[in-house]
Amino acid sequence: MALRISGIAIKDVYYCFKNTNYDISNNTYYIQDNWVKKIKLNFGYSFAINDKINLIEFRGGALWLNSNGEVCYRFSSLGKVHTASISKINLVFSNFLNCNFELLQTIPKPTILDEQNKKLQNENKLTISIAQLLLVEAEEFNPHVEKEFYQNQSDGLIYRNTFKPSYFSKLFPAIPNEVNVPTFEPTKDGYKEKSISYIQNEPKKSIILQYLYYLCNYQKDRFFWLIDWLASFFKNLSNRSENIFVLYGNKHSGIDIFFQYIITPLFGEEYSFSITENILEIKNTKEKLFYNLKNFSKKAIENAKVEASLQKFLPENQKYAQVLITTEEPIIPFSNIDNYTVFHVSTAITEMYIPDWFNRLDRTKLTQQQLIDAIASDLENFANILKLYSSNTIKSLSFQNDDKKLLLHTLEDKLKTFVDAVKRMDITYFKSIQQHNHELYNELQKHFDKQLIKQSNLKEYFNILYPDEQFESSRTFMKKLRDIDDFFQTQNAKPYTAGKKYFKISN
Repeated sequence: MALRISGIAIKDVYYCFKNTNYDISNNTYYIQDNWVKKIKLNFGYSFAINDKINLIEFRGGALWLNSNGEVCYRFSSLGKVHTASISKINLVFSNFLNCNFELLQTIPKPTILDEQNKKLQNENKLTISIAQLLLVEAEEFNPHVEKEFYQNQSDGLIYRNTFKPSYFSKLFPAIPNEVNVPTFEPTKDGYKEKSISYIQNEPKKSIILQYLYYLCNYQKDRFFWLIDWLASFFKNLSNRSENIFVLYGNKHSGIDIFFQYIITPLFGEEYSFSITENILEIKNTKEKLFYNLKNFSKKAIENAKVEASLQKFLPENQKYAQVLITTEEPIIPFSNIDNYTVFHVSTAITEMYIPDWFNRLDRTKLTQQQLIDAIASDLENFANILKLYSSNTIKSLSFQNDDKKLLLHTLEDKLKTFVDAVKRMDITYFKSIQQHNHELYNELQKHFDKQLIKQSNLKEYFNILYPDEQFESSRTFMKKLRDIDDFFQTQNAKPYTAGKKYFKISN
């Protein structure tokens, strides 16, 4: 339900977000350019194995050796990586550093490392041994590792991480705190000292938060679930949610703004990928952080080629990425998933509530383009809010009281969902029974507490939940359940009280 004050629905997001606690501790930050081979000392400090290497680092360049014996180099942290032989690298870096540069294949003895380094250098020459460079086994995409160069735990070798964080993910916001400022106020006897408190470093109010509140139909519990789903992942890419988020709304609802204008810039255009039914061969999609499956029609999903491609998509590509589905039709493009959350957006984006704190010269509604422009201006502020948000890790949790029922069209869909809810003892799923038959609902709660479900009540539960799919015969209904899951086989129903048969539900 939407937040209400004096019976009036409150659509300003800051009525529920204003008391949010800030916590920056769960953030991870990526270390770029850690290519310099260093020696660690006992007291914790480390220094370059050859201090002349620092000149390359100071100029923004980098130099390392790959497992093929090639010298890899670049001229800036975001620059293209080149490879060259030792003879050619000497020419290139002599020009880059504006000195006589020489990379030697000789290996200085560790016991006289400092003396050897001194012998290699003179005023006009910068000399480095090949042994003083990192030896990199291979390159791989791994956003779970927070360094560009890292030691693999499985083989102990050095790898180069090709992942590059977005501008927004590298932000480091200051933690808001309350500050008291002394001041004086006039009195009849002169002045009296007092203090005024304000929040220092507090993020600005965010139109993106207001947009997300709109997607949640101004419902507080949905809103905080969605912020958790997004913030947990944004703060730490290891906290990928396995739950697929589905936004269902017509073409005027503005649901596509979420992926195109918020998620994509936050996580990086390079790592955000939108998939439509026209993309039958899904290739080169493994190095992504976010997928948006957009507007698959029922006809496309029933196409054998599309279905085959989609069924193997998640197992092959979801290692690092979260998934958002946006759809104008009440369907999802997967038949092999059960961990998903559906929010239905039933109004037009032009009807989105605009609070008074959003400065406007007039009180008219925002057009969709005006909202998109406002979102672009708010991205850095919103990224800082996500960084500061005290998120929970919800890797597998779906939002229970969502709109899944709107997406279930076939009888088989509804029966599968019913069976799953029974086996998970998902009392929230059965909540609507309470409005029709309070005693029946209370009985179900008691049975779930004992990990039981009463066989004779199953048909009645289903008929209340799905009034458009009425079963007259319990025999027919139980046969349908047995066809879906062996849990409901006749031999599994055991007498419990008064000769009534129950199914025992395991954890």
